[in-house]
Amino acid sequence: MPTATAKTPSPNPFKKAHARMIREARGRWRAWAAAIAAGGDWPAPRDILEAGAILGLAEPAAALEADAATLTEMSQAEKNIELCQETAAAALAPFGGSAEGLADAVAAAQAEVERLKALYQTWGDGGSTQFWKNRLHNLRRGADRLFAEGVS
Repeated sequence: MPTATAKTPSPNPFKKAHARMIREARGRWRAWAAAIAAGGDWPAPRDILEAGAILGLAEPAAALEADAATLTEMSQAEKNIELCQETAAAALAPFGGSAEGLADAVAAAQAEVERLKALYQTWGDGGSTQFWKNRLHNLRRGADRLFAEGVS
């Protein structure tokens, strides 16, 4: 039985050259899209067609325009994210610059609301309500007496 000998594959120079051409075309394409998105000039139509053919694009000019528009949208989204981060930082600044500080402030406010609710509920228990009625009556009597004496 014949023995099989393992052959080492020989590198195909054409495959390597084609892969390098694709990498270079992608690099140029990205650079063009970034330049167009930044408001720069378009490359020559011949260059667009050549890179589009290497990348296998049917409509290279439209594809380049779409890529530039996508980069523009991404740039605007990054600016919006930065603006949101700055706004959030400014909003959190009075609370120690952190969400934990804001949570502590909210918890303190809720505790104060509960304390005031409890205080107001005790006013409605008859005895303390009478206290406030008496207090108001005394204030009115005092004001009436001052006005009767001519003191304003």
